[in-house]
Amino acid sequence: MRGDGQLSLLRNGPLLALGLGHAVVDLCANTLPVFYPLLAGALGLSYGSVAALTTVQTACSSISQPLFGWVSDRFGSRWLASLSILSAAAALALVGIQHSYPALLLIVALLGLSVGAFHPQGAKTAALLGGRWRTTALSVYMVVANVGLSAGPLLAATVLMPAGLRGTALLLIPAVPVGVLLFRALGPVDRRLVGKEAMPVGVGGAPLARLGVAALVVTIVVRSWVEYGLLAFIPLLYAARGETADLAGRILFLLLIMEGTGSLVGGLLADRVGRRPVLLVSFLLMAPLTHLFVAAPGGDAALPALAVGFLLGTPLTVTLAAAQEIVPARMGMASGLAISAGMIVGGVGVSLQGILADMYGLESSLGLLVAVALAAAIASLAVAGRRRPAAKRALAGDGAAAGGQGRGGTGM
Repeated sequence: MRGDGQLSLLRNGPLLALGLGHAVVDLCANTLPVFYPLLAGALGLSYGSVAALTTVQTACSSISQPLFGWVSDRFGSRWLASLSILSAAAALALVGIQHSYPALLLIVALLGLSVGAFHPQGAKTAALLGGRWRTTALSVYMVVANVGLSAGPLLAATVLMPAGLRGTALLLIPAVPVGVLLFRALGPVDRRLVGKEAMPVGVGGAPLARLGVAALVVTIVVRSWVEYGLLAFIPLLYAARGETADLAGRILFLLLIMEGTGSLVGGLLADRVGRRPVLLVSFLLMAPLTHLFVAAPGGDAALPALAVGFLLGTPLTVTLAAAQEIVPARMGMASGLAISAGMIVGGVGVSLQGILADMYGLESSLGLLVAVALAAAIASLAVAGRRRPAAKRALAGDGAAAGGQGRGGTGM
């Protein structure tokens, strides 16, 4: 019965539609860095100016996410999720036809807001659709979404970039039908879940100690910082080494495709052995493997890219589920706060790396990622471990009701 309950999530239509919508949003967000060399050449941008694009995108996305999460808690996800997909694709299409850096910053800000509108309500709704299998549902949601996350650099390098900057408009092709699909799939879900989102107060156990919350924040932001730093600077690093944009796209594809596998494995392991050991091992291994990945020349970076991608995904659903339990009555807002914290500090970190890259070179600036990964490993020792048995029973009782609701959408 336990396996059947988890496997049924693979046939849950609204959950899969949410994952597909997440895939398209992340496809738009993660396609942009591959165009950085073209934008830098067309507008004469420095490394710092290019890095500021990532900072603006992540800042607009992160700052807005708690607000969008609150809107989702109050009014549901149907309109918000669908429109955010369409606006993200439209913003990326506009990137290819602008002619000034200030205009580019405004367009990137719109892209960031669109991403911010989708993420918190998507994570909240996915968790609720999972019923008692919240972590598994989040993992399924993330794995489906990982298709877009990982395909972005590869698609941009092999299909969009040959058309030049105007090739960004091609992402409107998948965005329109997916937006319509999600609008239809979430209608019944909103009618069931709006006003009934909260987990029982006892699900998270006793209130988390401040040290534990602070440690959780550190692990969230460092994971995002390492990911954003690699996405922003690997294409520029390869261009500086004389490598092709196609190779950079393929390497980033390998890194990102493994994040989905890592998030699934991390969620399952956290339920069995606890959150703390999963986070500790992930960040301890991430530090040296990130160094190997950056230092590896050309195609030799393929294996380190797979390993780093897996380790970047492992903490993802673990930290998100923990964050949702901190504010159980406002899961959308809690999801937004968790994601936004990572994006704000990650975006600022990328700008810091851009400044260091202009001063000391790209490879030296990327060495900072190794240091912050070690810091996250230390912080993970203070992250709250497993839920107490009473909390598990409370979650199971609540999940039975939520699971029944979730099964109503299965097969859509």
